[in-house]
Formats: sequence, structure tokens, C-alpha cells
Amino acid sequence: MAFTEEAAYVAMGIRMPKKTEAEEAAERFDYIRFTFADFHGIARSKSVARRNFQEFFDNGITVFAGIHCFGPTGGLDFIPDEARNLSNAAAKPIPGTVHALPWATKGQHRVGEVLCETFWIPPFRNGVQQEACPRYVARRQLDRLKQLGYRLYSGYEAEFIVCNSEGKPVFTGQNMFVNSILSEYESFFYSMEEKMAAAGVDVATMHTEGGDGQFEMALAPKNGIDAADQMFTLKEAVKEMCRQTNGWLATFMSKPFEDTAGNGLHYSHSLWTINTNQNAFYDSNSKDVLVLLGISLTGEEE
Repeated sequence: MAFTEEAAYVAMGIRMPKKTEAEEAAERFDYIRFTFADFHGIARSKSVARRNFQEFFDNGITVFAGIHCFGPTGGLDFIPDEARNLSNAAAKPIPGTVHALPWATKGQHRVGEVLCETFWIPPFRNGVQQEACPRYVARRQLDRLKQLGYRLYSGYEAEFIVCNSEGKPVFTGQNMFVNSILSEYESFFYSMEEKMAAAGVDVATMHTEGGDGQFEMALAPKNGIDAADQMFTLKEAVKEMCRQTNGWLATFMSKPFEDTAGNGLHYSHSLWTINTNQNAFYDSNSKDVLVLLGISLTGEEE
């Protein structure tokens, strides 16, 4: 056995102390992005060098208190009263969300990411979470669902349009599932999928779509907040890797161009009972195999 710190503890008959998440991250990464989502789903972050991981994992990292209010082009949509009088909030890491970003810096540095939620800085509001933090809003809804005895199992089908450096879609025409079009971009998309898999994003299928320059990546379903987290990371990854490729621009906007199909984002989901792990929408005895709960959620009548 090679002499390691773990081997030394074994030799002394002592259990090795469990490493903190920051210590584990320091073994894997040179830099960490402390990332959170704003109202528009845009990934925003501050980056931290390895030597400072522990401090910011413990205490969070300061950000502008109204950071969620910025619009897609950088303007402030509105400023809440609280943010007018307080310059900073704290973005605090969520345990268990550290992951690699293999595409960052094109591999020149080992870069990781930890997802964060934002908090007021004490003594204001006793340092509680900002209620407008999008991820916190989603978790509160999931907690309400849990109190009713259900968990959410869901997945996204993300459509996006890729444009060249001149702002034009990289191909034109109705090319849904067309192999000859896919083949032109296949190597790039497979490389992108491999990097996203290393970041914890499980892309189930990929194909060309029906609009100019349009592709789709369908994600494997996940439980609870994990589904939203991987969709958030997918958008971040696709935009960044396209930008690294000849200055391409990827957009998930619903209708970026008037004369071609817009982007959809199908959201497939079901509720499962926590106690019995049964699909709460399914009833084999119903003619529609859909129970009253599922009928109610779809707005259908009995």
C-alpha cells in the first residue's frame, strides 16, 4: 500500500476524518464558480480560487442584493425596497451540488461549480433566504408537495436554435430528425454531451428539430429539484460551448425569429406517493388510466 494520509490513519487504527465538501473540491478543481439563477434563468456567478474554497463554502459569497432583478440585457427590471437600502446579499452553496465544468476554459484549468441560493446578510431579516431566489421558490413548492405526501418526478425536452457568428441559424429548412443535417454537427454535439454528462447532466436523446438551426436535447427524468438543476446546467453548458465554437450563439428564446419555428420546452412530469412509491396519476381500472388527481392537474373534467 502506498503511503498516503489514509494509510497512516489505518496504521494507527484511527478512522480518517471525513473531508469537508470544500476539501474534496480542492482536490478536484483549481477554481469554483459559485452559481445561481436569476429571474430569467440566466446563470450568474462569482469564481473562487482553490486557496479560498473553505472560506466561501463556510460563509457564502457576497453579491448585489438585487441581482435577481437584472433583465436579460443587463438592465434592472425593478428594484425591491429591501435592495435599495442594502448593497449585498450572500450566495451560499447548496450541499451536494458541486460538479465539474469540463468545457470551462477549454480544459486549460480544472473548473468546478457549486449551485447557490441567496440569503439576506444579518442582522437584516435575521439572515434568512431571499424569498425571490428562484431555486428557493421551487424548493418551497416541492416541500408543500411533500407535505401532501407526493414527490415530483420530471424531465425537460429543451429546444434551442444555434446561430453562426453573424447571427444567422447554422442551417435552414424543416429538418426534423434529418441525419444528413445532424452529421454536420454530430461530433460537436457528442463532445458536448460527454462534457455535460461529467457535469451530472443526463441527456437521453439528441436530434435536429423543425426550425432553422434548431436542435433538441431531451433530459432523463429526475426527482425533485434535481430535474430543475440539470436543466439549468444544460442551458449554461450549451450556451458556453457554442460560444467557444467559432463564436456561435445558442438561444432558448421562445421566438427569436419571426420566419421560423420557435423553441419549445416540453415539461414531462408525474407525482409519486412517498409512502408507497406509486405513480399518483395512474389507475389501471380507469378507462383513461388517469386518476382524479391527474385529471384535475390537466384541467380536464371527469
